[in-house]
Amino acid sequence: MKTSIVVALLLLLSLGVQAQQQSTQLVFAFVGISSVDEEISRAEIRVLENRLTTALVGIAESQGYSIIIPRNRDLIRNELELSHNAGQIGRGPELAELVAAHGVVAGEIHRVAGQYFLDLQVIATASGDTLFAYSADYETYLEALDGGRDAMYALFDLEIRETYEGALAERESNAFSPARTDTDRFYQEPSTELIIGRWSGDVGIDQIELFPDGRGIARIPGGHTMRLRFETQADQIVVVQDEPNAPKLYLGSFPYSLAVQIVELARPMRWIFRLSRDGTQLIGSKETTSVRVEQGRVVGADNSFSRAAAWERLP
Repeated sequence: MKTSIVVALLLLLSLGVQAQQQSTQLVFAFVGISSVDEEISRAEIRVLENRLTTALVGIAESQGYSIIIPRNRDLIRNELELSHNAGQIGRGPELAELVAAHGVVAGEIHRVAGQYFLDLQVIATASGDTLFAYSADYETYLEALDGGRDAMYALFDLEIRETYEGALAERESNAFSPARTDTDRFYQEPSTELIIGRWSGDVGIDQIELFPDGRGIARIPGGHTMRLRFETQADQIVVVQDEPNAPKLYLGSFPYSLAVQIVELARPMRWIFRLSRDGTQLIGSKETTSVRVEQGRVVGADNSFSRAAAWERLP
């Protein structure tokens, strides 16, 4: 794999100064990946977005950033391209959702002569300037999936010191240790009152509402909903899928022909979170199913798969 870093037009330090002046942490919005190539399916793009989201959540966790996963990302990317060209980020109706973000993370993937080319960039919402850009090329789509995390870390000029899942596992193994060092970052015994309300989900979920009786409802792509149930366990918030599998649950990432096959193989979804001390983020992991597709058919399913996940509280 060959990689090349494009010199940043502005230093990330400038964003740090801006955030310090506003007495808040740096906030980045991930608007996903686009492609104009018909050979790259929407399902392949969604899977790549999942990998990049996992990497971005890990970066945010290690660097103290906050991540926003906006709704209507496809519309936002289209409007972002127009406003970016005009140097006026944030003036369109869809981009109003990005007003709280200091920078927007976006990407493109293309297939040329059998190779995959991934381009990532961070755009300053205040000025429309490109702060950082990173490009990488891969021999196969699977190499692009494997290399996506490295590319996201390289975009922020960071080395991968540990995976987010590893950091989470270490924290959980010390959950009842008096020597814990993150008590100032997470609630140790969050009450139901602190958890209920509306949340913005990560990839595959548009919005969640959690109710005082432990029920929840998730709005998923296509105008569908999924019933949820949640409970607190010490410092953890466990959210589980509370209805049988159905094709609608997978249409955000897969076409219907694959979704009906996944229904028979996938385990119920489950999230294990911790509540940030300021009450604005649920940070943790999602237990779900990774599927392998060949020639339009699901040929394998890994029900031990999990990835990093984060939800943002909505007003």
